[in-house]
Order: sequence, then C-alpha cells, then structure tokens
Amino acid sequence: MSADPAQGPPGRTRPSADRERRGELRGGIDAPRTELATPGRQIVGGWVFHEAHPVRHVVVTYNGEPVALAATGEPRPDVHAAHPRHESSGRSGWTVEVDYPRILEGPIDVGAYALVETDDLVEGELGLLTRFAAVTVLGTTNASEFGAIAAMDPVLPGFVSVSGTATHPGSLARVEVTVAGGRPVRARHSLPGRVHGVTSSTGSGESDVAGFQAFVEIPRGEEQVVIAVEVTGADGTTVALNPIDVSVEPPPPDMLLEATASTVTEARAARHAAVLGDPGQGPRRILVATHDLGIGGAQLYLHLVVEALIARGVQLCVVSGAGGPLASELEGMGVPVLVTGPAPIDRAGLDAYVRRISTFAEEQRVVGGLANTILAYPAVRALQQLGLPTTWAIHESFEPASFFRQYYGERVPDAVVDVALDALRRSDEVVFVAGATLDLYRDHVPAGRAFVVPYGVDLEETDAYLATHDRRGVRADLGLDQEARVLVCVGMVEPRKGQLALVRAFSRLPDEVRERTELVLVGMGAGPYADAIRRFVETAALQGVRLVDVDRDVLRWHVAADVLVSASDVESLPRTMLEAMAVGRPVAATAVFGVGELVVEGSTGFVCEPLDLVSLTDMLRRVIGTDQAALDALGAAASDLVRERHDPDGYVRHFADRVDTWLASYS
Repeated sequence: MSADPAQGPPGRTRPSADRERRGELRGGIDAPRTELATPGRQIVGGWVFHEAHPVRHVVVTYNGEPVALAATGEPRPDVHAAHPRHESSGRSGWTVEVDYPRILEGPIDVGAYALVETDDLVEGELGLLTRFAAVTVLGTTNASEFGAIAAMDPVLPGFVSVSGTATHPGSLARVEVTVAGGRPVRARHSLPGRVHGVTSSTGSGESDVAGFQAFVEIPRGEEQVVIAVEVTGADGTTVALNPIDVSVEPPPPDMLLEATASTVTEARAARHAAVLGDPGQGPRRILVATHDLGIGGAQLYLHLVVEALIARGVQLCVVSGAGGPLASELEGMGVPVLVTGPAPIDRAGLDAYVRRISTFAEEQRVVGGLANTILAYPAVRALQQLGLPTTWAIHESFEPASFFRQYYGERVPDAVVDVALDALRRSDEVVFVAGATLDLYRDHVPAGRAFVVPYGVDLEETDAYLATHDRRGVRADLGLDQEARVLVCVGMVEPRKGQLALVRAFSRLPDEVRERTELVLVGMGAGPYADAIRRFVETAALQGVRLVDVDRDVLRWHVAADVLVSASDVESLPRTMLEAMAVGRPVAATAVFGVGELVVEGSTGFVCEPLDLVSLTDMLRRVIGTDQAALDALGAAASDLVRERHDPDGYVRHFADRVDTWLASYS
C-alpha cells in the first residue's frame, strides 16, 4: 500500500467541517531529524493528541509507503507543559522501531498519520487517518551492517590482496574494489566468512559465505591510498562499505636489486657441449620441467606429451618443485626425476636452486628443455645458462607480476620476479593454449617467439568409451535420476573455481526448478573451502546437490551429464570442458580468458559474466529451461568444434618437432 506523501495512505483522510469544529489534531516528529540510515532498523518517534478524541495509533510512512504502526500513550511531560488544558497531551508520546529492508538514498519524506477515534466510527474501522507531521531527512546507508574491509598493515607498491566480508540487503550480485578512486576490480565473492554481528538464519547459508578477496595494484609513489568496496545487489542498488586508509611503504633496498641476466656461462656451456658431442658417455636427454607432479589439468597435458615422447624412443629426465602420483609413474618408465622443493624467494637461495638444476641437466646430458607452467622458470633459467634451447608452455591466465605476488606473497622481491620475466624474454619459444592468455604476456615475450597451440583430448579413448556406455546406463551406475536435468561441475574444489558461488546461485532458483535438477560437484577433497560448501548445502537444506570426492574417471560424469557447468573466474583452456564437449555435452561457464574461444552462447553452450551471482543464476535458469533437443544440438556442435580444432596429435606434434630438431643437431 502506498500513497502520495502529501495525501497520505489510502483511508478516510478528510475530516468534515463539523469534526474540525470539535477539536484539533496536534503533533510532531522528534526523530529522525536530519538523517535516516537504511536498510536495517531505525527509531521513529514523536507525539500526537487530539483535543476532542482519542488517538491510539500512528502510521509511519517513508516517501508515502506505510512502514510501521506505533502505539501512543508514552509519557510526555514536556508536551503537557505546553498544552496543560488537554489531559491527553501528557501521554501523547509514541516510538516505533522500523525494520526497513531496502536502500533509500537522497531526500526521504518521513510522514506520521494519526488514527483518530471519532464518535461516528463504523464497527471495524480503525479511525480517521490524518497526517499531522512530516520531516524531510537525508537517506544514508548503514555500511557496517553489510560488511567490512579487513584491516591492512602497511603495503608495498604492486599487487596486494584486499579481503573482507560483504552482503547486500536484497540479493548480492557482485563486489568491486577500487584503489585511490581508480578502475573497479571485481572481487572473488562467496568465500567463507560472516559479517560481524550477523547470525546465520534458519534455512539459509548466505550469512556464512560473505567473504570476498581481490588482488589490486597499489601505485608507486604514494604514501597512502584509500581502498573502497562497493556491493551491488540484484536490483542494481549499491552499498558502499566504510573505506579504509592504507599506508604504502617504499620498497626495501633488497627488493630493488636488478636481476642478473640469464647469460650463458661460456666455460660451462662449452664443457657441456663437449660432453654432449661424445656419444660414448650415455644417452642424450630432454629435460622436462614442471612445478608439480600431482593430478591437474596442466600436469595431465604434460603427461600426455611425455608418454608420446617416450613412445618415440626419446630419453627424458624430469625436474619438479613438488612430487605426486605422476612422479612414481615416470620413475616406473625409467625416467630420472629430481624433486627440488619450492623455489626460494631470496636471491642467494634462488641462484643455488638454479645451479642444482643445471648440475642435474649436465649429469643427464640434456640437449634442450620443455617447461610446463610459469613456475618452471628456475629450470628455464638453468638451461639458458647452459646455452640450451627451451620451449615453455604457459597455462596461467594471470598478469605475471600479479601471479607471483599471489603465489609467493606480497613481499616477494622484485629481483626474484625479474628472474622469471627475464627467462620469459630469453626463451626460444613460449607456447600458450589460448589467445586470451597470450595477450596477458605480450609485454614480456618477443612477438616472434609467442605462439598459440591449443590443447587436445584423446578422442580415441572418448569414442571407445561412448561405444560401450550411454547416458542411461551410466546414470544407473552412479545413482542419478534418469529424468532429472543433471548439471556436472568437474575440477579440484578451490576458490578460483567458484564452486561455492555455483551452489549459492543454484540455491536461488525457485523450488519447482530445483526439484527437477541435480547439481553434481566432482572433486571435493578436503580443506576450508570444501568444508564451507558442505556447510552451506547442509544449512540451506539444499536438495538436489551431490558432492563427490576426486575421481580420475571423469568420462563417466561427462556422459551422465546434460551440461557441464563452471563458475571459475580464472581459466585458460580447461581440459574438463574439452572432454565434456568431445562427449557431446554443451558447457555453461563464465566467459573468462580461453573459455570464450570454446563456449559461445547459443552455439556450443551458455555463458555468463564472471564474478556476478545474478548473471550466474540467470545462466543456470536458461540451462534448466532449455529443452533436451536443443541441448543435444548444442552438444553436437560442441563435439564438432573439439574434434576439428583439438586433436591431441597437434599439441604433441608441436613439442615432438622441437625435440627432434634438438636431438638431430647432435646426430
């Protein structure tokens, strides 16, 4: 119910002349006087009495919208002193707490209407509704009720992490961070965290996933910057959290040391070349370098290349920062493996680390190197110092300076980062799996040395599986509803993959939509983020969500699915998407980096904006609302695209050709 502020809410608002002669209505508003903070709770109060009739209640309005009903009768000796002839003036006070759920900004008309009990009331009527007071106040926002930016110690120039909690009085869409009034940066939201003083409501896990984080750049030359956060709701309204001032320290001297170039040590390179030229000293090898031999997209592509090279009779050795299941598999194939541990971030330690790798390369009679991921830079530097050629595959869709700050911490010396950037500049070839990722590195890799070589998937394995498995059979094996719309998300559960945001968006769908849908997350594992997903599903009593541990047999989940879904905010060219598309399943995903080169709305799947819950929820609604025939057509187009552009032989052949050239130079 609403009305024009000048007229008041609908009702009997015009007293007759006869009634006016029988007494006047007097009153006023004491609070608020100048400002009104919304949304949340506000106290509105004042006084009112009629000279001839009782006034039991007051209706309060904001901009003509009734928002509360207050009872009168509170003692007001000050009013009685001003109106001693009217006994009712002594108990004319009224106060009410208004719990207003939306944001009101700018001028707000606060109105007060008295329900006057006249003698001729018809039974059931509340009374004559008459406006007796109004005040115009300025609408402000209760910023602290909707989150806070975490306090920050003094920072160094460069990329830093900004975190905190953020909610919206309606429904959260996105969170954006600005530094010194610069360009807004969208934050990763839906992280574990609760706004101070907010308790979890029954049947909803929203209050437990209010955390956010963004990496923003602090400019050089500043002594202090203001960091601000704006929270946008589904209705387009915004809440600005209280900004914070952050001190900026000048970089310490050890961070400003210039990295020594990856120059060839002539004597050492000559000695190594002489050893390689002597065929009697053992096989010549290719060094394969990576940061981790666990199970992951980048590592699995490396494994694909390694298996193909071994099948061609190429002798390999491997250097990795961390071990994992692939290490034992490689050693089982007779491949020497050196696990070095993580690279140090002090210059002396890093130089010793590089020497250890170069010594291993000399011992193994290495003639060239294949590096996998940007974190393999120490091995690339080691090979460059021996005068050996390198091909380097970059998978990370991060601006390099931002990546190293995120990976090593905000106080990693610039000189260490410069070692990696220098290695990039000097690498013989740097390979990217997506054009969007290459664009991030254009300033660091000479144009003639940067190439896009798309990943591939094993189509023979996929087709062999499809020849013996179909959707109904696999669903029966997995216990999935045959008639449900099944959405599957495959990948290690971690914040950048956005699985918690995906579950949160799914919870916002109407009950009747979720009742015929199953959302399956494959890759749960352990850790705070995975635990937060489990708590959210439990707290919200969310039906239709299935949480599955890591499963290396992902093909069966792709076959069982109707659509592969992803809410990642950083992806280059995900292997899981290629696999699902090869099976004939469309993909619904955030349009980030190389994803846009695979997934096109209405052609091979569905896309949404990154880091926007409203856009993600709308995408899920479109997916579920699309009929099966249309989904099958999208899946067929997706399969055609992968089979045309992503044959694994092309990816393997590129690296094999480089290796053949290096080995041939010593024949």
